[in-house]
Amino acid sequence: MTKKKKNEICMCLLLLLLLAISRADSSINSCTRRCGDVDIPFPFGIESDCFLPGFHVFCNHSKLYSAGNIQILNFSLVEPRATIIQKNAHVHPQKYNNSTGGVYISREMDLTGSPFFFSIRDNIFAAAGCNVVAFFSSSNTLFNTPNGRACVSLCNDTNYNIGVISGYSCSGADGCCRVTDIPLGMKQFTSYLIHDFAGFNGSTTQNSPCLFSSILDVHSFNGTSRWCDLYKRYRGQFPVAVVWSISNSSCEQAKLNPTTYACLSRNSHCLQTYRGYTCGCNDAYEGNPYIEDGCNAKGATRIIKIQFLR
Repeated sequence: MTKKKKNEICMCLLLLLLLAISRADSSINSCTRRCGDVDIPFPFGIESDCFLPGFHVFCNHSKLYSAGNIQILNFSLVEPRATIIQKNAHVHPQKYNNSTGGVYISREMDLTGSPFFFSIRDNIFAAAGCNVVAFFSSSNTLFNTPNGRACVSLCNDTNYNIGVISGYSCSGADGCCRVTDIPLGMKQFTSYLIHDFAGFNGSTTQNSPCLFSSILDVHSFNGTSRWCDLYKRYRGQFPVAVVWSISNSSCEQAKLNPTTYACLSRNSHCLQTYRGYTCGCNDAYEGNPYIEDGCNAKGATRIIKIQFLR
């Protein structure tokens, strides 16, 4: 047998081996990793043995949900971060008599039972409307103490020219207001509106083309648009930025138990958060730090990538 023939046989055997490994990978790693337009990275998963405890999600009519019927729009393992959306009650100004005023619940969101809590970096509390006080309260924060924030939204003319969003800013006198100081580690909030407070006779709530208060992701603005247009764009819902932790353990505590330690990739490291720890790829690496060999050199390509999920 010639050397060339031996090389050809070896090449065929190698290709058969790669094909067998690929088929084995398909049978071993049969986890659903996409729902509609959303990619589902581990530690999240749908089927049994496809997710870490507390990270179960489910797909319903091509939409991805977590505990508490929280719809997930996307994930980022780099942060780690996710964008969620949850349908909530909306205040319709035309339903109310502006001579009486009142306090109304505008938004309620509860992340209890999910691994998420509200991002303090990417969210603001915002309100729109003429002559309203907006505030929210929460007792489920990092320190488990009652907490809240408030702002006042007025209109400076009778044309109720609801302020133009430019870098998600507003003055409070142009039909919108905002609060950037979100309580640390918050998992639940209830937002309220007091409309037509103090008997103002100028621009009343009924003159407001839109009326809402909510926590929302600052990245949802994407340029300059009016606040009411933002509400219409998301059909009465707003994207909210959330982050997560693997557990309440510190990095030092988590590393003491190799069977549950989540940073499995050899090129990963532990990241301490204010509610526990998460994992990230080392510098010059990218990918998924929660799976073996999940962090690869940036720009590198691999023919086969077997992911053994525990």
